[in-house]
Amino acid sequence: MGLKTGKQLRVEGIDFGRSTIHPHIFFRAPYFSRKIDYTSVESEIISSYGEEEIGIRSRVFIRVDPDNTYVFSSEIRATHPEHIERTKKTLTDYLNIISENSKIYPTLFPLAVTKQQPAYHLYTSRLRPVSNGIKYVMYPLNSKPIERNSEILVSRPHLTPDYFVLCIP
Repeated sequence: MGLKTGKQLRVEGIDFGRSTIHPHIFFRAPYFSRKIDYTSVESEIISSYGEEEIGIRSRVFIRVDPDNTYVFSSEIRATHPEHIERTKKTLTDYLNIISENSKIYPTLFPLAVTKQQPAYHLYTSRLRPVSNGIKYVMYPLNSKPIERNSEILVSRPHLTPDYFVLCIP
C-alpha cells in the first residue's frame, strides 16, 4: 500500500499506537557525502548510507532531487518542534556540510591532546569543536553526529509504492 503519515492514518481512523501524530513521513538523510556508485540501486544506497543499511528490515528508500529536497534536524523535531524550520537546508547544502564536517572530525583526536570534542550545531549542522572540559554540550549544540540525526520530511499524506526505489520488508 505504501507509507502514510500519522495524520493520514488518524483521518482514516487507524490507531497505530502513537501519541504524537505527525504530518510527515520521515526518511533518514544520507550518512555520507561521497561519490555515488550508480551500478545498482543497492550500490547507490551503500554509497550514501553504508553497507549495514541494506540488510536492515523494514526499510524504504526513495530517490529525490537534492536541490529541491530539504533536510531537517531530527533532534530539533523531537525536542523543539517549533524551531524545525530553522534547521531547513537543501540536501545539496547538507551534503556539502557533512563533507566539511568529515574533514574536521579527525583533527579533534586524541581528545586528551587536542583538548576539544565534537559538537554539532543543530540549526546549521556544522561541526564546532568545543572545549573537552565541558561536561554537557548545550543547546543548540549536540554531541551526536549530525549525519546520523538528520532527516528528510515528506509531507505527502500517502506515498504509494511507485515512489520507492527499494523496499526491504
